[in-house]
Amino acid sequence: MKILLIESIPRKTGHTYKLAQHFKDGLVSSGADFKTIDLFNYNIKPCKGCYICWSKTPGKCVIHDDMEVLMESFLESDIIFLITPMYHYTMNCEMLKFLERTLPFSKYGFNSSPLGLMRNSIRYPEKWKNKKLGLLTCGAFKEYDNFSAITRTFELIANGMNLDTCGILIRPESYLLRFKPAKPKTITNIEKAFERAGYELGTNGSIRKETIDNAKAPIVKTTEMYISYARIYWEYVKEAYDQGINDENIIAARVTKDPVILMRELNSYINPVSTAKVIATLYFHFTDRNLKFIININKGKSELITDKEPDKYDLKVETDSKTWGDLFLGDINPRDALIGKKIILKGDKHLFLNLEKYFPPPSD
Repeated sequence: MKILLIESIPRKTGHTYKLAQHFKDGLVSSGADFKTIDLFNYNIKPCKGCYICWSKTPGKCVIHDDMEVLMESFLESDIIFLITPMYHYTMNCEMLKFLERTLPFSKYGFNSSPLGLMRNSIRYPEKWKNKKLGLLTCGAFKEYDNFSAITRTFELIANGMNLDTCGILIRPESYLLRFKPAKPKTITNIEKAFERAGYELGTNGSIRKETIDNAKAPIVKTTEMYISYARIYWEYVKEAYDQGINDENIIAARVTKDPVILMRELNSYINPVSTAKVIATLYFHFTDRNLKFIININKGKSELITDKEPDKYDLKVETDSKTWGDLFLGDINPRDALIGKKIILKGDKHLFLNLEKYFPPPSD
């Protein structure tokens, strides 16, 4: 079984590229026979729509460029797997240009597809037996419906080319993938799902539904949280560019330790069992940015209130945003922060000592 990966990824530091590497790791571990074609390394002109490949020179395009070599690789492969970021709700122009130039693989003659749609005849049926098409795509939107255009386009292309599908890997919330320190287990599981997908494709020629579902598992719980995080992220991007910083790692490190994000995450971790009998008001004040947060715990539930100082509280935590970020991500020990007076507590200190029990990080 020969597998051909067709990539149209312009940014080699982007999320689609990184997920593709995990996918390839899985292919390698499966022992699959595969090769990768990076479309940005080839000269491919747009299809002219002249249909000379149907009439004057059947099966041969009038354009002589690198597509001639790629079409041979396409014909020789059992599985063609497309890897593209989502641009304007669909594939980017390099991938679409490549697919449009596969017109010589078809010929005049209409027939009905399994979807009940009209399609053209295949020129090389002897080379089409059991040939499959797959897709890996990545985008910033959270809702899966935003990927409906690219998945539908892919399904129609596969249907029109008389190709079975072997799996569609979708990764929403893409920009959150760079914040692995804040969500180590969740993002590690996503990366493992992409690696597993490559292994399954190389071993079985298809990807299981469970693996596809794991690959698109949510990183944050709600759309409201996601929108909030996106706004914060772009504020840091602008700030960094104003400072002459164009390093994604520096930006990611700053966003990861943003107190607004960390407090929203903390509140979302409420453990209804350990807090079933707890009624308490926790007040957090980040002095370096004068940010104020209240978390009200009420018998298994919690509520986060921002930009407000409570009339009374059971515990007040006063610190700076960097210290809190280091503490939240495990870069410093709480006891050391307290001894060094980087964190000042007022009120019931036992509530602070029980924070990890009341708000345990997600285990998935």
